[in-house]
Amino acid sequence: MSEFVAHIRADVDTAKAQAQLNAMLKQNYKVKVDIDDSKIKSLQQTLKGLENIKIGVSSSGSGIGGGLGKTISQFEKVKSDMKTFKFDLNLSNATASLNKFGSNTTTTLEKAKTTFKSLEKDVKSMENAISNGDKKGASSLYKKYQDDLKTFNNQVKIATNEAKQLGIAMSSSVKPFNTLDATTASNKTLTWLKNNTRAAKDYGDAIQLVAQKQKLATSGEELATYNKEFKSIVSKAQSAGKTGNSWVSEIGRGFSKIGQFVGVYGVLQKGVQTAKQMANAVLEVDTAMTELRKVSSASESDISNYFNSATVSAKKYGASISDVINSTADWSRLGYNLKDASTLSDATTLLQRVGDNMTQESSSEGLISILKGFGKQANDVNSIIDSINEVANTQPIDTAGIVSALQRSASSLSAAGNSLDQSIAMVTAANSVVQDPESVGKRLADVA
Repeated sequence: MSEFVAHIRADVDTAKAQAQLNAMLKQNYKVKVDIDDSKIKSLQQTLKGLENIKIGVSSSGSGIGGGLGKTISQFEKVKSDMKTFKFDLNLSNATASLNKFGSNTTTTLEKAKTTFKSLEKDVKSMENAISNGDKKGASSLYKKYQDDLKTFNNQVKIATNEAKQLGIAMSSSVKPFNTLDATTASNKTLTWLKNNTRAAKDYGDAIQLVAQKQKLATSGEELATYNKEFKSIVSKAQSAGKTGNSWVSEIGRGFSKIGQFVGVYGVLQKGVQTAKQMANAVLEVDTAMTELRKVSSASESDISNYFNSATVSAKKYGASISDVINSTADWSRLGYNLKDASTLSDATTLLQRVGDNMTQESSSEGLISILKGFGKQANDVNSIIDSINEVANTQPIDTAGIVSALQRSASSLSAAGNSLDQSIAMVTAANSVVQDPESVGKRLADVA
């Protein structure tokens, strides 16, 4: 004789019966069953009756209903992967794998393309199942998706070997390279040099060489390397205060356009205009300093000393002194002390200069959201800019796109337990599919 122990919890509609069951469930009952030929039929009937009872399932999946517990856990896994765009990223990677074959084909590759269509259908079906709250259906589809993904990856491996045997050249870049991009990048580099003649003496040769490399680039990766090289040179020129046009180039431009006499007259006029501009600049600086005194709790001595560092920062980043001071005042309004506000002001100007498509306003607003969202301190700001800039230089998303997406999702992603680097990775992965940073940021905020 064997001993069979069952822990049973049942949900019924009648309140009185429920109360009785609750009292019974406070204890464990042993049910002894003789497993022999004469009682097997009776046991089967008993078990069949239990199937009609609604079994409560614990989240751990233990006891009766444990199998259902695993189903629910798998459903949560599907939701999590959907929320973090894991399925979208897998499909993007799968697309990249197929694109490497170009227009070539093999027997196994055709099978892989068919499997890829099944993967797309699996993901769409899982989205619908989650929307409808169909836990069983989503979990079943997830199992099919995993099997299809495994099959696809194996087929790609086999197809790659077949391609090698057939002598088919595999593309090193999954994104088709457009030579127009190379020409555009080269022209932009030369235009920057034309508009920043002060950099010509020290950096002109290097910039012209980079422009030539950009023009002759033959792949996206190669062009990205030269673009990064150009950004590095620009950053050095800005740090050395070598941006903008030189006085000689301004005179030369005047002579070439309107002749020597008018050119000389233009120089004299420029002297008058420069005097007026200087007066306006002094007024703007004085206004900015007055505003800083209002919003900062620093002493008059500290604020006076800060003016010297503000002029150094302005020269270093090629910005006006009043812009630097106003930026410091903006950070002071948020409660930062003068030292931290100065650090954040420099970081704002730096992000504007080294980032793609960034303005002083978007840099400031973006850094505020990131710092507050992820609970970062002022001394973390440079590492934040480094992380953003590194990804922008190596991935198909610019600085403005990363900042824009994080500005809309930083708080939500941080609350969900994601670090800044993880959040940047999710933004980059999602944007590689939808190519719209703003909508990526909004969606991440919604699902986090």
